[in-house]
Amino acid sequence: MAHNEDGPYNQKRTLLIKVKQGEKEYYTIADSRCLTSSTIYISKNFIFSMNSIDFIDYNLDYLPTYLQLKTLTECNNLDEVFQKIKEIPIAGSEGLNICDKNTGEMFYVEKILNECEIRKIDGTFLHTNHIVFDNMKKFKPKRLAKINNTLQRMIIMQELLQDRNDLNEKEVLEILQYYGTCDYNSVLSKQNCGYNCLTFGTYVYNFKENTSKIYVYNKHNDVFDLNL
Repeated sequence: MAHNEDGPYNQKRTLLIKVKQGEKEYYTIADSRCLTSSTIYISKNFIFSMNSIDFIDYNLDYLPTYLQLKTLTECNNLDEVFQKIKEIPIAGSEGLNICDKNTGEMFYVEKILNECEIRKIDGTFLHTNHIVFDNMKKFKPKRLAKINNTLQRMIIMQELLQDRNDLNEKEVLEILQYYGTCDYNSVLSKQNCGYNCLTFGTYVYNFKENTSKIYVYNKHNDVFDLNL
């Protein structure tokens, strides 16, 4: 499982954070404007990361998306995670990438308002910031701004992947860190084309080796090997 975390964050103040929550502990990337667990959640038993999906028909009677993610940190296993995802309606929309560290099973979840779809992933699966599942497309996403590069990033990753499903950790990292000449022909975002999106962290989990590595693109360019 691998993930680029993008957003309008302050790159110079981005940190890896270790959170102790009762007897549980987990790692996440955050800056001063970012709720813990709203970017990526890395614990002993499972991992999740979130891709926001542009959406316009918010329901403000429902729980804000980032607070729903916070409730998932209370879970002990994926059964509890999926139960909360199904039960808690959210104000907007999200795509969740989830990995069971005990089995290596991978899942992708699309949650929009009070509906969700959960699919187990077999083989290679790529995702950026748009609706994937056909039955969720009844929710009309917000039209992407011309300066948004989510579709370009998806196409570039597909080209770099070349339909392979045997990539090693180094090759996965090279795809996520790929940079051409500007944000429009790259996977990594440097916030140089008018779109308020900056890649401030990359995470790679190797199930076979049970290793987690985080690259934080702050002023120190920190790299962490996590052992949980």
